[in-house]
Amino acid sequence: MKHSHEKCLNAAIEATKCQARQEGTGDYFTALIDGVSFTAQDIRGFISFGVRIVVGIIYEGNMLRYISVAADDDLGAGEYDVALDGKVTIGYMIESRGEPTLEYPADQGKADIFCASDSEFSGAFNVKLIEGSPYKTITQATFKVGNLQRLS
Repeated sequence: MKHSHEKCLNAAIEATKCQARQEGTGDYFTALIDGVSFTAQDIRGFISFGVRIVVGIIYEGNMLRYISVAADDDLGAGEYDVALDGKVTIGYMIESRGEPTLEYPADQGKADIFCASDSEFSGAFNVKLIEGSPYKTITQATFKVGNLQRLS
């Protein structure tokens, strides 16, 4: 994952832990992970380190599951390749209290960005996760978040 994307993702994850759950009106993040439904209970959007990012979160007891989409903030609407060090990166993470975070980045696929502004980040994607991951694909993914928060 690009250094700037990783830095923004880490800041975004930390920010989600410090704030109460939130979901703006009209915000959504849905996907299929190996055909199993993922519907985020919490959707967060951030701009930081030259990156626009959205994180969809599911809370399951002591476990959190995240899907993140990060894009260089100079990208506008359009279709982009997803790669580990590309202008668009996508990942799936599982965090259990007291355990190391498991990260499964996408190494190939396509993302359509519908809107990329300070007030909205939305799009859709289908990706293949890195070889060796216990999860293979994230498909039929769609997301929209308004009110992106600036992180320093």
